[in-house]
Amino acid sequence: MTKKIWAAAAVGLLVLFPACTDLTEVPQSAITPENFYRNEDEVIGGLASVYAQLRTTNDEYYNLSEISTDEMIVPTRGQDWYDNGKWLDIHRQTFTPTSPAGLDNINSAWVNLFQGVARANVVLAGVSSATFASKTTVTAELRALRAFYYFMLMDMFGGVPIATDPAIEARPQASRDSVFRFVEAELKAARPDLPATWSAAMNGRITKGAVDAMLASLYLNAQVFNGRQLQLARDHLRHQVRTGERPRHELPDARFALQPVRQPVTVERLLDVGRYLRRVQLERPA
Repeated sequence: MTKKIWAAAAVGLLVLFPACTDLTEVPQSAITPENFYRNEDEVIGGLASVYAQLRTTNDEYYNLSEISTDEMIVPTRGQDWYDNGKWLDIHRQTFTPTSPAGLDNINSAWVNLFQGVARANVVLAGVSSATFASKTTVTAELRALRAFYYFMLMDMFGGVPIATDPAIEARPQASRDSVFRFVEAELKAARPDLPATWSAAMNGRITKGAVDAMLASLYLNAQVFNGRQLQLARDHLRHQVRTGERPRHELPDARFALQPVRQPVTVERLLDVGRYLRRVQLERPA
């Protein structure tokens, strides 16, 4: 009798729960590149994400650039700061794709920098079909930021794939010279549409001066990248200190003196991502 009861209950459950059908509900709250970037506030939110990715350059890119030279060293005493030997790996320049630094720092630098490129491409694609007052300036910012990420990729890895759209697909490796030309062209195209300075509320965003500094760095290192460009480096540095553009970027007299913790922003700051991001996070509506 008990078996018959369980069998009847099982049949009843099958009747109550029929087979699955196709889900026809249309999500009402999904955010995608296709339905976002409809106004300036949404675009600025996307732009902030591209700036935010720059924070990752304080880690792997910076560590690889500094610790592999004589400018910085990470002392290892016993097991303190050994970290599987990655700091010694970088200092001795013995890293390989499968060594501690290769698996950690080098892989992270590649991923983090290309994430910056990807974020810029997504926002640029959305901005292209949007209409808002500062579209030209924001587009220039995004192109300059993407170029800066590519500058760091070229500096770290040489020739890398160049992606200018958000499509997820395999792309061929470009030569280092091609990446150099791309970075140069993007920065030069962006510069005219950027302001010489921002209002206090937007302080920290890219300006003409920041692009001049990027181009000067690009040309100063061109001997390694693709040949000598020292005169061009000099020209862009002159924009900083000798042209009529304002503000002029100068070093204070006591540049290397001890500074108070809460020192004011001085005129040598060209790009202050932290200040801009903190302001965006605090002022954007919930």
